[in-house]
Amino acid sequence: MTLNLFRSQKEGLFGAAVFSVLVFLFLQSRGVDAATNAEVNQRIQQMKQLDTALRVQVLKLRFGFLSSADGLAQILSGRKASLTGLKKTSSGIYGRNRDLDFRLDALEKAFLEEGTVVNEFISENASFENSSKYFPTLTLKLIKETEGLARGSLIGPALNRLLRDVLLYCSSDDSSVLEEGVRAQASDLSIEREYFPESLKPELDLLLSHMKIILEDKKETDILLRKILGSGTVDDLDRLSGSYAVYYESEMRKSGYYKLGLFFICTALLILVIYSIFRLRKAAADLNTANELLEKRVEQRTAELSKANGELKKEIEDRRRLESIVLQSEKMSAVGQLAAGVAHEINNPLGVMLGFAQSIVKRLEPANPFEMPLRSIEREAVRCKNLVQDLLTFSRAGSAGSSEMDLNQAVESSLSLVLAQDKVKNVKLTKELAQDLPKIFANNNQIQQVVINLCSNAIDAMPDGGVLTIRTASAVLNGKEAVQIQIQDTGSGIPKEIQAKIFEPFFTTKEVGKGTGLGLSLVYEIIQKNEGEITMESQEGKGTLFLVKLPTLT
Repeated sequence: MTLNLFRSQKEGLFGAAVFSVLVFLFLQSRGVDAATNAEVNQRIQQMKQLDTALRVQVLKLRFGFLSSADGLAQILSGRKASLTGLKKTSSGIYGRNRDLDFRLDALEKAFLEEGTVVNEFISENASFENSSKYFPTLTLKLIKETEGLARGSLIGPALNRLLRDVLLYCSSDDSSVLEEGVRAQASDLSIEREYFPESLKPELDLLLSHMKIILEDKKETDILLRKILGSGTVDDLDRLSGSYAVYYESEMRKSGYYKLGLFFICTALLILVIYSIFRLRKAAADLNTANELLEKRVEQRTAELSKANGELKKEIEDRRRLESIVLQSEKMSAVGQLAAGVAHEINNPLGVMLGFAQSIVKRLEPANPFEMPLRSIEREAVRCKNLVQDLLTFSRAGSAGSSEMDLNQAVESSLSLVLAQDKVKNVKLTKELAQDLPKIFANNNQIQQVVINLCSNAIDAMPDGGVLTIRTASAVLNGKEAVQIQIQDTGSGIPKEIQAKIFEPFFTTKEVGKGTGLGLSLVYEIIQKNEGEITMESQEGKGTLFLVKLPTLT
């Protein structure tokens, strides 16, 4: 067992190692995904286009072809988003290629620096544009307002020369020479300021202030423009594109090597699997042969066990039936002995009471007021004596044998015992006994027991009162002459789902302590023993009818 355990552990470790190698080769053989490669190239191309668009927009803005810098902000935002998308797409590459990591970091830094310069350019250019647009308007206004001055012939031409030089300065690429002329013109106007009316001096000061802003911002925007146009982001993008191309080619070449290794290992495993299949087929054939032999033995043993189980079940059922019959017999025997003893004890005082009552009645004179009470005592004593006699007859020992008997007489004796119960007070009893019925061969006590049990069940089904009908009549059983007893009540009825179980031993719907479930079972046994038949019809809420058929002597 230890050797088998060691072998299984060794095989498990070998399988885990092979699986790990296959997983490693598979992961390495994937290389760079084609979709990832296409997206990376697309991102780089998109950033190149945005970088070119940025420079075009800067030039347009600088030379007045654009009035708003919103386009520059959108380009910067789009370029930043493209870089973020590129880093996200190539997240699996980080840490695997130092050159690519360096190129991406350098490009991000260049974008940040260029973005700072562009924002400065936008701010400086906005100030320059504002002053350069306002300056001509203010200059023309001053020329018009100084026409009537004493020195207007000097001031007007000076303002015109200043306007010309400023406009040339704004549109010139090399403005160093023009700047000196503008400043000289501004100096002359400053000298002429004292000849301006007080109301025009603030406007002249404002004109000179805008001119100074133009001179300063023109220099600054030119410097920033040269920085933007000379930025190295284009070169950074080209270097990133080249590094990625080299990386992609290297990864695809390594992927090919791993795929080749994966192919050889899979081929070896396939050969091993085919060999194992041949071995398993042989083992399966041997196992099928063993299974067939085992199945035959199992079938034989199962058949023997089924036969023994059937015999055991039959024996258990017979034993249960015998136990229930013996139990009821013992119970009825005990009740009979008790009833016989009580009846003997009651019979003696009843005889004394009846004797004295009859003796006194004979001695009374006619129309004596005690005659009626004494007659009632005599009548009830006779009734009690007859009831006791029926009880003695029912419980008489040695009456277990069958004999010729009258069905109506047995029914009458049974009803006298039924009517003696207190629970019959709310039940109306109806008898429909047919006359001249043929005799039957049965045990009188057992037939009485059938009638008493069926009537007791019918009375229990009518706790609030009802009608109990007992009928006897001629009938036919299995093509032969027979007699029948019908016991019908108007009680609660028996539910359909339990009607098939009512003749089973110990089955009862009564509360605990109010029934054993043996009454109908014993009735069924007695009827079967006498070669009779018992059937039942019932509807919930309408009542139940039990029909008992017994064969006659003929």
